[in-house]
Amino acid sequence: MATTTPNIEHSRPLRRPSHYTDHNMPPLLTFYGARLAPNPRRVAVFLAEHGLYEGAGYAYVDIDMYKGEHKRGGKYETPNRKVPMMTITLEDGSTDTIGESLAICRYVEESQVATGGERVRLFGCGPLQRAKVEMWTRRVELELLFSSVGKAWYHGPTLAPMRKSSGLTAHTSELQLGMRTAQRFYKEVERELQAKGPFLAGEDFTVADITLLCVLDFGAGPVQVPMLWSKLPHLLAWHVRVSARESVRLHKDPYRPQGSPIYADRNVIGVQGSSKL
Repeated sequence: MATTTPNIEHSRPLRRPSHYTDHNMPPLLTFYGARLAPNPRRVAVFLAEHGLYEGAGYAYVDIDMYKGEHKRGGKYETPNRKVPMMTITLEDGSTDTIGESLAICRYVEESQVATGGERVRLFGCGPLQRAKVEMWTRRVELELLFSSVGKAWYHGPTLAPMRKSSGLTAHTSELQLGMRTAQRFYKEVERELQAKGPFLAGEDFTVADITLLCVLDFGAGPVQVPMLWSKLPHLLAWHVRVSARESVRLHKDPYRPQGSPIYADRNVIGVQGSSKL
């Protein structure tokens, strides 16, 4: 891990959340993210749901991914050379580091409960709900982010300079496959919400909803995955409902199009097979 002292960026001095007392000191949290990446946004929304805000619960460091600040030997080298990362400084001065979005989220939720914080249960309550939250979170990660949106992102136009400098090749067939499989996943979520809504894992808002929101917005934004809202009324209603939460309003969709209706169909023209999606 690089030893460079971080340049902490936040709008106001860091202070403790109100539920901590002098006999219940919180750890000092420093969150390393990137404003336009979906996983750091996921953690930021999760933190806000727990009453932790930039400058009021954690310090924030914005990593420049294009400069490789998170890579090996970089200014803010992370454990897995990805973002986000969180460092934790305890009352005795010892520090530790966590990588991976869900690991950070789980630490925050469990430590808040252990120190007397408000009992926010974004990983679910009881064995069945926790299992459903885990199932949908993993499905969004594996089937939507990695296999669909991620595939389209890697083979899409935005990463063309990176592929050229690295001697890599894009395949149009993989780009189109990623876009089609993403839309099929949205159709499945549409059916799930219609049958069991209002949220992805049932009656309660959970980390599964945060994960889907951040991946969906990223896909509809720079990845240019087709977003056919007119054919997905229950998914649209879910998106409106989730976007109205204070935590999401604080960390809005950074890719939202300007000058057009938010829920107009997007990215349809020029996509092969879009009429069949």
